Amino acid sequence: SIEYVSAAAPASLFAELAALAGEEIIRRGGFGVTPVEDFYAFDGSGVVDTRRSIAMRMAAMDKARANGWIGFRSVIDATSVARTPVQREAFARFEHLIDAQLAALPDAAMCAYDRELGEHAIAELACLHPWARAGASPFRLFAAGGDALALAGEVDAACEELFATALRRVPALSGDGRVVFDAQDMVFMDHHGLLALDGFAADNDVTVVLRNCSSALARVAALRGLGAVKVETAS
Repeated sequence: SIEYVSAAAPASLFAELAALAGEEIIRRGGFGVTPVEDFYAFDGSGVVDTRRSIAMRMAAMDKARANGWIGFRSVIDATSVARTPVQREAFARFEHLIDAQLAALPDAAMCAYDRELGEHAIAELACLHPWARAGASPFRLFAAGGDALALAGEVDAACEELFATALRRVPALSGDGRVVFDAQDMVFMDHHGLLALDGFAADNDVTVVLRNCSSALARVAALRGLGAVKVETAS
């Protein structure tokens, strides 16, 4: 089952979907449309309500499977839920939590954002996905299954602020006082990234475990004496 989601009435969404996919494909079935205000739950100020929105996604997936489909796929124009910093803060937490819940389930989503949001705002959300348009964000930080988060790409001085923002929006994924980051797909990280992780650990009173990192990064961490960041090199 594939759902197309955007900020428009159902008739307009069906017209857009037919123009994109072709009317013949639509007639075969398996495609649906949902206005964005019905796909997520919101508080009174247009900000995504994380917990209720997750429950709605789970219900949509269960409905698709009950109707005989093997999974649920959605293509979402999420521009309207990410216009303000407050909206992006809430939506980023939703992204982390929904990814953690659905990592082992037959559900996948592709999010799109209008360029009118600006490159920086788009980068704040593009960095939360395993895959993103080339150049959208220099790094990616996303749920990797279980209680771990995956780090990929590059973190240096040029994206220090963006990385700190992404870390601030990470919810508590476990209750054991640790947050695990898997750096297996990290191309490069310098001391700016390590300091951001150390600051994240201090702000949340947790220990950061950085797994599968390079020996060079481990040496930098040792030289910096970052007691709240435990580094584990790739075997």
